[in-house]
Amino acid sequence: MTVKEALDTVNALKPHPYDPKHLLRELSRLDGRILREVWQGREGAAEAVPDYTQETAETTALLAEEPYDLMYIHYLMARVALWNGETERYNQFAALFEETYAAYRADTSRNAAWKDGRKIQM
Repeated sequence: MTVKEALDTVNALKPHPYDPKHLLRELSRLDGRILREVWQGREGAAEAVPDYTQETAETTALLAEEPYDLMYIHYLMARVALWNGETERYNQFAALFEETYAAYRADTSRNAAWKDGRKIQM
């Protein structure tokens, strides 16, 4: 999923008055979190925390691929609900995000190799 596809999906599902730069910042923060918590020390990890912009949104892919890319929609929908003061909707989307993020972390832990060649001992 590209940055633009995530923004367009959220805008279609939940029209809101917020400047796209706020949503872009949230996506950058989330992918920074993913780099730190999931990819740090693993093969294929990006070198720098992304800073998504409107100029690059159309061609820039988000870090998590399908089917885990739904976490971006859940995350942005939660943020919009939070900003709107919609506590119940925020809780629903936050739970969906956490569920998808946990599955993504588990999948990456099982399948992404460490740079130093270590193996997980079970």
